[in-house]
Amino acid sequence: MTKQTRRAVLLKALLIIYLAIVASITLVPAVEMDNQIHNNLIPMTNIDDYVYDIVHNGVIHWDYLRSPEVGPSGFFYEATRYSFRNLFGNIALFVPLGLLYPLTSKRDHFMSAMLKIILTTGLIEVVQYLFIAGRSADIDDILLNTVGGLIGYGLYRWIR
Repeated sequence: MTKQTRRAVLLKALLIIYLAIVASITLVPAVEMDNQIHNNLIPMTNIDDYVYDIVHNGVIHWDYLRSPEVGPSGFFYEATRYSFRNLFGNIALFVPLGLLYPLTSKRDHFMSAMLKIILTTGLIEVVQYLFIAGRSADIDDILLNTVGGLIGYGLYRWIR
């Protein structure tokens, strides 16, 4: 096996592992805190709310930090606001996809990578909407995931 073949196999294995991790995060049934599913089909609705919350309330959940329940378990998760985790988590989750798709493909064109990123995140949201109990579909997730994928593609172009 040549060095180039080993590299291709390793990158494809990384892509498969990464996609399995994304599936385990996004496609596992979950129960919302208020047991209500809130599907959002209007672009920028939740993003606007998240940005407003972060600007007006900050990133850190100070009430939690002041409470006697503060412990090492889940500290980052509990100490940061839901808006911050959702906004930046959706972006960060798809940065590797934008990097790995062109590295594992013979065609590394921008439009090809963009299409794969949008189709992947769109498929996740459709599956959540139709088949996964306790999960909500959100058009804003597609937008944020696409931004993350584009950041990853930008990193790919930068290191290339």
